[in-house]
Amino acid sequence: MSDFLFTTISGTDVVTQIPVSCGDLEEAKIEARRVLARLIGERLANDPCEMVSVEIFDATERPLTELRMMYQEIDK
Repeated sequence: MSDFLFTTISGTDVVTQIPVSCGDLEEAKIEARRVLARLIGERLANDPCEMVSVEIFDATERPLTELRMMYQEIDK
């Protein structure tokens, strides 16, 4: 198992840092997508923002990757 740190960002706010143990980076990405889906469900319904993301860091806090969803509301 590898240790990872997820940093969640909603709009310009760093929401939280979550320590996670996963087998490898691919498994960490799967878990990060679950976290991202929960963030989107909680945040966009009540307070739409333009961006929600989960950044994945290794145990030494070196950035590895970021999963990001962008939101736009376009009036027609």
